[in-house]
Formats: sequence, structure tokens, C-alpha cells
Amino acid sequence: MFRLAPSRLILMALTLSAALPAFANSPWEYRTIVIDGGPTDMSTAYALGNVEQGSIGYHHATATAPQLWFGFDGKYGDKVRVQIGVPQLEQYRLLRPLVAVVGPGMPAPDRPLPFTLPAGYGALIYDTAAQSVENYKESYTGTASWRFSSEDFFLPAAGSSYIVAFTPNGVEGKLWMTVGEKTGFRFTDLFTINETTRQIRSFFEISAEQGVIFWSQVLAGFLAVFLAIFAVSPR
Repeated sequence: MFRLAPSRLILMALTLSAALPAFANSPWEYRTIVIDGGPTDMSTAYALGNVEQGSIGYHHATATAPQLWFGFDGKYGDKVRVQIGVPQLEQYRLLRPLVAVVGPGMPAPDRPLPFTLPAGYGALIYDTAAQSVENYKESYTGTASWRFSSEDFFLPAAGSSYIVAFTPNGVEGKLWMTVGEKTGFRFTDLFTINETTRQIRSFFEISAEQGVIFWSQVLAGFLAVFLAIFAVSPR
């Protein structure tokens, strides 16, 4: 009887992960939380397991879905790194989204917010109008954004905390938001990456299939090699 030695399994996994593309903000690096998922609020916020783990959400702000909410169990001193981007579509060239980092013990926000804060809660504001902007192209998905510089916030108290992206005065617009900075390969992404990429490209209003076929072939090749080595290895 034959079985694949654990050391060889580890080596194969490391080789596979090293060979796969690693691009900032790509589905390989950031856990995709939601792509245009509709309305959310404090009671329906998408849960983040670890606020320092890289996560990304794509949101189309409209009158019926004005905000994108992430929620997490905050601890005193937690660092919350936030970054915003806007798809490079002409109608959004001047769009400058905002983010409110909401939690207990925070100061009163420096401007009115489009939602009500619970008693004892405050908010710190990330305003892209005050951030530098760059032309950013994400190579894996083939998407282009106007990306604003990131900003770090620190929680002054423990408790349920939230990260809320919205647009000025509730105007219509598309944005993506990343939270956290710790990124890395997840083996399970092999089974979801193509569909996730299609959805992201559709969100950016570009061909959903272009580029996906190429990377599908690359992944199929890696998996074929993986299975071939598994099949012939002594057990």
C-alpha cells in the first residue's frame, strides 16, 4: 500500500502556494467578504473574525443600500487598518467615500453620520477627500481603481465595533474597502477563486470572462501536477 509522506505533502503545498500569484488586494491575498451584497446596517453587519486579517468588500452604494457594514468583537488597543478604492469608471472619478470606525469609548464624530450611534459609542472618520490617491491596477483580476492611502485606527475600549463605508450625502457610487493587513494563501481559494474573480470583474463593469480562462488553465495545470505526484508516490 502507498501513501504520500507528510513531508512531501507539505513541500507540495508550499510549492503550489509559492507558484500562485500574490497581488495586493487580489482574491488570493484578501478574504472576499461580499461583492455587491445589498443593504446592511448595525444588526446585519458582515462579521470579521480577526480585524487584522486582510478582508475586502465591494459595495454599490444606492438609495436602498447606502452603507457597507463590517462588525467584529474589538479589544482594547486593536489596530484597524482601513483603505478605500473606487473603480476607474468615469462617473466615479470624483467620488470620495468615507469610512466610520465605530465603537464604545470613541469620541463623538466630527461630522453628522447617516446612521444613529448607540449610547456610549463614538466614531473616528476616514475621509478619502483628505487622502492621497493613486492609479492602481490589480493584476490578477485585471481591474483598475483610484486607490486612496490607508489609515490606521486604534480602539480605546473593548466591545462590539463596526467599520462602515458610505458615500458623501448618500450619492450613488461604487467602492471597495479593505480592512486589516495580514494576508496569505488559503488552499480553499482554489475552489472559489474563478467565480470570485468573475464577480469582481462584473462589479467593475468589465468582461467577466477575460483573464479568468487563462488563470483557470494555470490552476488546472497545477492541480494536474499535484494529482499526478499523488498518484505515483509510494504510500
